[in-house]
Amino acid sequence: MNFMFTNHNEHEIKSILGIPSEKAFQKEKDKFESGYTTFNRSFEFFLIFEKQVEQIIGSCGFHTWIMDHNRAEIG
Repeated sequence: MNFMFTNHNEHEIKSILGIPSEKAFQKEKDKFESGYTTFNRSFEFFLIFEKQVEQIIGSCGFHTWIMDHNRAEIG
């Protein structure tokens, strides 16, 4: 996700992610930069990028990442 925030402007990112406001944009940017964390679980999300056309074509990530047991689900 950091690639998206360093290579696309705010308007493009809002369009790609369907973000309606500046406040929502900042919240998503903060999440992507620091990762999602709740109690003993963490979430990491990544964008799938098509190099030939330089376009984001999807996303994936680890969720329900239980830090105590070093395991996660992929989604």
